[in-house]
Amino acid sequence: MTNKNLISIGGMAKICEVSIKALRYYESIGILKPAYINPETNYRYYTIDQTHFAGLINFCINLDIPLKEMSKFTDANDIVNFRTFLAHCEKTAKKKLKAVNSGLKAIKIITQAMEFAESHQTGEIYSTEIPKKIFYTKPLGNSIENLNILEIYLSAFTNLPFKENDYYQLWEHGILCEYSNAEAEYFAFMEVPKYIINKENAHLAKTIPAGSYTCIQTENSQIENAKTLFKDHLADCKSFLAIETEIIIGKYQINKPLLEVRVIKTT
Repeated sequence: MTNKNLISIGGMAKICEVSIKALRYYESIGILKPAYINPETNYRYYTIDQTHFAGLINFCINLDIPLKEMSKFTDANDIVNFRTFLAHCEKTAKKKLKAVNSGLKAIKIITQAMEFAESHQTGEIYSTEIPKKIFYTKPLGNSIENLNILEIYLSAFTNLPFKENDYYQLWEHGILCEYSNAEAEYFAFMEVPKYIINKENAHLAKTIPAGSYTCIQTENSQIENAKTLFKDHLADCKSFLAIETEIIIGKYQINKPLLEVRVIKTT
C-alpha cells in the first residue's frame, strides 16, 4: 500500500469534519481502525473508503446511538453487518422521533398553560375548567406547618414508574386539602397517568373531579387559608377540595415559583 493511496489522520479529520482526538477515540474502541500505521513514526493513515464508515459513525452520533454499540455490527475482519445495523438504527430513530413528538406536544401544552396563567394577576380570583385528574398522594395530617414538603416529595414520588415519554408531560404536584365539616386533611400529591395505580398503591390514589374551579395566584403558600381566600365562594359550604400547585409564567423564578390555589365544592 503506497502513501499516495492513503490519507493522513489530519486529512481524514478534515474530510470527515471530526477532530483528530475523535478519530483516535474511534480507534481505541475498535470501530474505525487506521488502514495502516507506520511502524517507524507511528503515524496513522486511512483509505478513502473509510470515509464512508466515518459517515456512519456521525449517523450514530446524530441518533444518540452509543458508539461502542457499533462494535456489535463489525467483526474482526472489519466486515459490517449492514442489515442488522440499519435495523438497529431504524428502531433507534423511531424511538427518538416518538420522544421528539412528545416533547413538541409538551411544549404546546406548557405554552398554553403559561399564557393562561399570564392572563391573570396575582391576587385575582378567576374560574377555569379542569379535567378529571388522578393524584398519587402522601398523607400529611391536619396541618402542614413545620413540614419539609420537598423532602416528602423526594421520598414519596421520585421512584414512580413513569414511562419514558410521559416525563415530557406537565404533571402537577403540590398540596391537596380535603376540607369537611370544619376539619382539614392535607396530602402531598403528584398527578400521574392511570397505569401508575395498581392494587398495592390504590389506597394512595385520589380521583380529582372535573369541573369549574375557582382559583387565585399567590406568591406564597396559602392553601391553609383557602376558606378565607374564597370566603364568598365557599360561604355555607360544608366540604370542598383545595389544591395548591406551581404554575409557569414567562419569567419563572426557580427558587420561588408562583403558586395557584384552586377550590371546588364537593357538597
